[in-house]
Amino acid sequence: MGTLNTTTPPKYHSSYQSFLTLEECDFLSHIILKYENEILRIPNTFPNGYEDTPLTSQHTVYNWLDHPDVARLQIPSRLFQLSELIHINEMYAQCWCNILRQGQKLNRHNHCDEPTDFYSLNIFIDGNPTTGTYYEDTGRIDNTRGELHIVGTHLEHEVPTHLYQKPRISMAIDLHLGSTYKEDIEHSIKTKQVHPNRYKLLRR
Repeated sequence: MGTLNTTTPPKYHSSYQSFLTLEECDFLSHIILKYENEILRIPNTFPNGYEDTPLTSQHTVYNWLDHPDVARLQIPSRLFQLSELIHINEMYAQCWCNILRQGQKLNRHNHCDEPTDFYSLNIFIDGNPTTGTYYEDTGRIDNTRGELHIVGTHLEHEVPTHLYQKPRISMAIDLHLGSTYKEDIEHSIKTKQVHPNRYKLLRR
């Protein structure tokens, strides 16, 4: 398994414009809204602290990379082409989608408390771009449809309160790159500590 020589920089932040085309964003927006209620009906006994944003809370029981329509976009193969991942041959991915409706937000957070071989990614799909995203290294920035941001374990970020009627739609992906994480995830799945559909093993 290809791994990094050291842990990923905990305050890392980079971005890629046009990771998805506008047409692909339109397609994803339609799919996410179409299947929102179906994903919300999946029983979830794993507490996660995102009850105020219901679709986000389903990240512990569903991986959107497994959705057949999403799979048509071949997102995993694109991830392996990112400069941060060009030397990686295998990784575990957790992928979920967020729908923020008027008055909702995602509070400031990071995705891991310890430095690890781990990156967090987010892609803005649809909605008013001026809601924006806050990153601790840049402050609030307007969103661009199809743009991917990749951050390290400790970089805090948030989505301010969404003030518009049209939903704000985004996709998030956590990538676990190290062999230790692989062993931990596989053990957690085997011992039923996590839902079997939470993680997806990606190979180049």
